[in-house]
Parts: sequence; C-alpha cells; structure tokens
Amino acid sequence: MSIEATIDSMLNTETGMDIIIISTSIQKQKHYWQDRLEKGRGVIAKFNASVYVIYEDWQGGAGNGLGTLYAFHKAEKQAIDAGEISILKRMNAGASAAIYHTAGKGTRLAPLPGSEENNKPGVKLPEIVEIDGQPEVLTILESVIRQTSVYAISRVGRLSVFWGDQIFIPTESFLYEPVFDVDILTRMRPEPTREEWEAEGLSAYGLIVANEANEAKQIEKISYDTFISFKESGALDGSGGIGTSLGSFSVSARILDALLNEFASELISQKGSLDTDPHFWMPLTLDFTTYQKQLEAKGGETAFIQSHYKRMQDFATRFKETFNIQWFLGFVDVGQQSYWWDYGQLKYYFQYNMLILENSEEAAAMRHFYQVDKNRQISFDDSVTVDESSIVIGSFLHNTNLKNTLVIQSQLKNFNAINSIVCNSQNGVNQSIEDGILYNFDGLIESLQLGGNVTVSTELNTNWANFQSAVDGSNHQWDDRIMNNICSFAELYEINNKSKE
Repeated sequence: MSIEATIDSMLNTETGMDIIIISTSIQKQKHYWQDRLEKGRGVIAKFNASVYVIYEDWQGGAGNGLGTLYAFHKAEKQAIDAGEISILKRMNAGASAAIYHTAGKGTRLAPLPGSEENNKPGVKLPEIVEIDGQPEVLTILESVIRQTSVYAISRVGRLSVFWGDQIFIPTESFLYEPVFDVDILTRMRPEPTREEWEAEGLSAYGLIVANEANEAKQIEKISYDTFISFKESGALDGSGGIGTSLGSFSVSARILDALLNEFASELISQKGSLDTDPHFWMPLTLDFTTYQKQLEAKGGETAFIQSHYKRMQDFATRFKETFNIQWFLGFVDVGQQSYWWDYGQLKYYFQYNMLILENSEEAAAMRHFYQVDKNRQISFDDSVTVDESSIVIGSFLHNTNLKNTLVIQSQLKNFNAINSIVCNSQNGVNQSIEDGILYNFDGLIESLQLGGNVTVSTELNTNWANFQSAVDGSNHQWDDRIMNNICSFAELYEINNKSKE
C-alpha cells in the first residue's frame, strides 16, 4: 500500500477505534478532553466511538505498565458506573479499543505545555479542523488518534496502547492478522553488522529480536558486543530480524484480563511503579540470567529482580497452560523507512513542523496528513510577500514578509519572519523573528533573533508570563528562572495547576 493510500485511510473517519481511552495527569484535562473528543467525533475519531478520559491519580506515578492497566481499570469503572456495557465484554465481542497516554509534565517540550495550561497533548500542529462548528487548531493528541485509527480493523478484540506525542506513517501494511497475545510496533530490519549497528545507533533503542517463527524477545539498550554475546549464549536468536521498538503495542482481551487480575492488588492500593518493557515483556521472554544482567545494569536490586521474574514466569506458566499457547510476544513491522514524527521535545517540535516546508517525499506526506492543500492560503494583498517554501493557514497578514516560515491561525501586521513558526499569535508593530517559534503570543516584542529559542505568552488568570527561552525544561532548566523569564517552568506548572481547577 502506498504512503498516500495509507494517509487517506487515516483521514477516513468512517473507520477507527470503537473505544478511545485517554489517560491524563490533571483533573481539568480530563474534562477538557472528554468534551473536545466527544465534539470531535466524525472529525478526529469515527462517528460512534466511545470516549473515556481518566486521570492517573497515582502518587508518584504508576509507570507505563501499571499505568496502562490502571487507565483501563478506571475507564472500565467509568463505563459500568454509567450503566454501559463493560469495555472488556465489548472487546470479547469484537470491539477495538485504544489507550493514549498523555501523562507527564512535558518538561522536554516546555514552555509550550505551559502555554496550554499544562495541557501537553493540546499543543498545536499545522491544521485547522472544525470542532462543533468552530475552526480549531489540530492538537498533537488528535493527530495521534487520527494516525493510529488505521490499526482498528486488524485489532478487533484487542487493546492498543499508544503514546500521545508521536506520529508514525508506516510503509508496511497496517492490515495484518494478529498471531500473538502481545505485539509491538517495530521498525524491523535483517540482523545488522557491527557497522550497521553503530551507523543506525541501535544501542540507543529498546530492541525487538525475533527468530524465524517471528517469536520476539524484548531487550533494552545494548551494545553490538552485548548482542553478540547474548546470541552466542542462546539467549537471543535474531534470524527473524531485529528492530527498534516504537514502544506502542497491542494485547488480546484474554491477556489483558489476566494482567488485570495479576496486578489487582496494585491497582486497588495504587502502589508501585512498573513499566511494560522491563517489568512485563522482558521477564516474560528472557531467561533469568539475561534478564538479571539487563536490570542490574540499570541499577535494579537483586531481590526485586528475582522475585519479580518468578512472579512473571508463574503468570506465564498459568496463562500458557490455560490457553495452550507456546509464546506471548510478536511484532508488527511498520517498515524501516517509515516516517516517525516526535513532538515530545521542543527541538523536535521545531524540526518536524519545519519539515512540512521542505521539498521532499516525507514533507509531501506530512502536507497530505495535515491536509495543507485544503487549508493553505495562496493569495495575499500587495503588502504581503510570501516565498514558495512558506505555508500560511487560517491567518490574516498585512505588510508582512515571510521566508521559509509556517504560520498557523495568526494575525500579523508589519511583521517579518525567516525560518520560523508562528502559531495562534498576534503581534504589535515593526517586529521580526528568525529561526524560532512564536506560540500563543499576543503582544509587543522587540526584534527577535531567536536562533531556535521560543517566545511563549501564557494567560494565568489576569497575569501574562512571557518566556524567551533558549532551552527546553529538561534537567535543571525546569527549576531555574532562565534568561528573562518571570518564573521558572516548574513555577508556571504549579500556577497552571492551581488556576481554573
């Protein structure tokens, strides 16, 4: 199937997930997304999709393993309390379901989430859609829901789990027949040489290693030498290929039910933190020696490693005997040349939004996905100069010059921009921006030579916080008042949490 046909399928809202579960970390996001996605049915999701939005009120965080089970557990309760059919029963009857994880402070994307009242999945992307009769800027989460909808037809009776800040366009078919109770989306390739391993940076990824029967094992970030030593010991095979994991996966209804029962005590007490890769898939597929080496290398305690491995192996034995199966884990190949757009970090948000301006096959695919031809403005009055590489969507311009710039739903007068992104902003007079982002900005600024910086204006009750930030909020930058910011990103996060609850 061609890239164009795949994207057309993504844009078709007559198909998609029957059940959509959104996991958020803030109560007010729960209400926002419930309303937004219900109104967006027929535009983002299919017309009759059921939407359940929960927030993860788990002290310290559940990890993405327990967090997935907890999100389903809360959505299931929400459905039953509303007098609706159990989600698990609907899955057993053939419904497709998906969880989208959006929890987290968004430190690596800061300050953009702060400009959306800590609503990280609500950060805007280059498309205008009609929600409840009103033009709205498409968000990251809505883009992910649209993109992943194509897997619904292959995943009847399964729960898919996706991350709310990554979009991928597969070059392999999204239509397949599930064989294993767990399958992970993966960029597969033949077993690499040392040179290929190093050139592709495979040591930086979680990897899926498969045998000729497509039975897969999950392994954490390892060097080529470690991979070879694991092969020589028989711990890994690789004859069926090796691939970088996208982290997204799907599970059958029966193994989902079994995992919910296995971790019922944790779900009730809301204690503990377990991730899918090191705590679910790895102990289910690796021998103990290999598993122990992997977790100890990341600082795991020996007592926990031993007890948890035994717990998961006991779980595996019971499940295999009950359903007469031999193996749990497989993969779904998205294609080594698939497109993967990560909006989870500020530098990538800039990189991938600027990609849409390029003259390449990937940029053309992105313009197709965001329906640029339908929304793009191509005629302006004589006061406006827009070069061929710039894109303007849903905006008003006067006396404005744009070079290699993306403008989304903005009003600009007496304005110059080069190699930049302007989103949902209004400016004063005689202003310019170069190599940067103007996001949710409404006011007067000096001429900016940003060099990749970000200027963000955020309304906090009656106050305005203006950020001119050279870096994102990761590491110590989250807590420091950097440059001319009136507060730190951490302080802005707390102010947003307290406002409009």
